[in-house]
Amino acid sequence: MVRTAVLFLAAALVLGCSGAPSTKTTAEDPVKRAEEAKEAAAKVLREKRNEFIKDYQKQLDDADAKLKDWKEKADKATGDAKVKLQKSYDDTKVRRDELAKQMTEFGKASVEGWDKLKEDFDKAGKELNEAFKKAGDEFK
Repeated sequence: MVRTAVLFLAAALVLGCSGAPSTKTTAEDPVKRAEEAKEAAAKVLREKRNEFIKDYQKQLDDADAKLKDWKEKADKATGDAKVKLQKSYDDTKVRRDELAKQMTEFGKASVEGWDKLKEDFDKAGKELNEAFKKAGDEFK
């Protein structure tokens, strides 16, 4: 029994002095963890922002293709049809340009400030889609 106690104490001393990392919490640990969490959250937001920009860039590219086609049709039209088509084209182009401007601002925005811009951007995207729907029948 004494021998077991001596072995136990020796093992405890060896393990206790082995230089294993301390599990003590310092005052800096919570700050470090908070900074790491903030960095991780910012990374996720940047990724979401970049995905959002990519999706809306595709929408702008699609809008540009439609507008190019519509411009050609408006240019070929004559009389009242030409005036009507040109107005629809111009109105839709204004919406597209607004969306592109907001996309530029969105790309410049800080990660923390992009939520408000995203709302504005979503609104502009919906307005562009509505303009395309409204004008779409005229260009068929």
